[in-house]
Amino acid sequence: MLRSLDSDQATLIAHGFDVANPPVFSADGRRLFHFTIERADTRKLWSTSLAGGKRELVLQQELTGFTGMDGLAVTPDSESLLIVQEHAPARFSFWTSTPPGTALKRHADFESSFPNLGRARLRFSHDGHQLLMMLRARGFQRAELWTMDWPFAGTPHQVLSPITQAHPSLISAEWMRDNRHLLLSSRIGNTNDSDTAVSLIADLETGKALPIGPLGFHYAASRDFILANTLPSHQEIVELPLDGSLHRDPIADRRGGHHPAWSHDGQQIAYVNRDGLRLWNRALRSSRVVVRPDALPAEEQSLTSVSFTPDGLRLLFASNTAVWVVPATGGAPTRILTGLDRISSPLLSPDRQSVVYRVHEQDHYSLIKTRLGDTTQARIKITTTAQGFAPVWSPDGRYIAMQDKEGLALISPSGEDKRVLAQLAPSAAVWSADSRTLYLVDRNAMFSKIDIASGLEQRLADHSRVGIGTQTISTNRPSLSLDGKSILLTRISYDSHINLIGGLEPPTTFWQRLFRRKL
Repeated sequence: MLRSLDSDQATLIAHGFDVANPPVFSADGRRLFHFTIERADTRKLWSTSLAGGKRELVLQQELTGFTGMDGLAVTPDSESLLIVQEHAPARFSFWTSTPPGTALKRHADFESSFPNLGRARLRFSHDGHQLLMMLRARGFQRAELWTMDWPFAGTPHQVLSPITQAHPSLISAEWMRDNRHLLLSSRIGNTNDSDTAVSLIADLETGKALPIGPLGFHYAASRDFILANTLPSHQEIVELPLDGSLHRDPIADRRGGHHPAWSHDGQQIAYVNRDGLRLWNRALRSSRVVVRPDALPAEEQSLTSVSFTPDGLRLLFASNTAVWVVPATGGAPTRILTGLDRISSPLLSPDRQSVVYRVHEQDHYSLIKTRLGDTTQARIKITTTAQGFAPVWSPDGRYIAMQDKEGLALISPSGEDKRVLAQLAPSAAVWSADSRTLYLVDRNAMFSKIDIASGLEQRLADHSRVGIGTQTISTNRPSLSLDGKSILLTRISYDSHINLIGGLEPPTTFWQRLFRRKL
């Protein structure tokens, strides 16, 4: 959409582009360039005139693995398109198309510290002499900032490493008008709420940063103004019947919640919100706190991946680098695994002897098993997985369902036997109580089931009207009701705003302030 600052009306310019790569204007402001991903393996670059008319295909490229076009900018003279290309793990190149649409020409190469490019953002300084690139790993775990002189001279060099290490979840980086300071936005915690993002002004010369409060998540800057995008969200738990009938709100908590899990008797729902780990009692229509964040060490106060243990008496949950259990009746949580950097989706085995979880490692995820009671906490790698849905263990203990690069796969707990069940990539999966069926949810909240013996899939229900947030579906494990007729999931409601900020000046030095005072 395009909207003049003098009007309340917006005009649709183009649709269907990859929102993770924002569109960019040409230097003369007459055209808009944007990426689309129309299949999983094809990325296209389009150009659209702001005066109207059909979009024009500029470039097309087949993607292989993690490689492909990413990061887009128009050069200051508007004569070229600048693109970042990952051509091998951890190795990247700058390419230009001059004029836009012609064959790509390779320029400077550089090597990152992580071979797992999530997104690259390119920004030219206001004087046109410097190029800023922000590299972000998938999952927001790490970020890097690079600068280089423009036109291409020398090699790119990494900047502000202490700041990116202290704020690894960088979301946005923009030049300020003095071409020395950067306005940064960094996520805090694991939610998308705008008040969990901190804004910083970073000095490229001194390497220091000044926090200035949460202005927004994403920025776009001119010399005089900054556009800041805020993204307040509310998470609530919904119960979706498998027969397609209307959804239900199973809890009445104004603070919302996520990571829901049914108790074994169907009378309680465990979930997480800002108060911590809570337990909702259906009969009493009220909830109580089981674990507050401040009951855990300061570095472990982000709670996720809640589930009941197979005996139904305890709750299993994850924090930043540890896995914990706590009695469902309340009490002090016990850390059962620790020192697990970048873990997700822990799950206790049906025999309560092992914990399975995913670990993000460079360009892939590993499915790891650790036996409880093993003082060495030996990590047994079962297999390599795609990002996909949270792995789920069958109630009979025979299989773990997971996302493989070839599709929906079943693997034995030992890792010796693997079977690709179907060429599917669901956003979530949950087993039936008899271990004969997998219920699947795709990114549009379409429900289906797949028979384990035959591999046949059957469509069940369309809940796309409920507005399920795909980001939550892809990381949360759904929970099947006791009667097997409904599934608990999390719905995210977004309310995005764009604010125009003026008068935000770069910091001044002592000598600059002294000179102004004399004047």
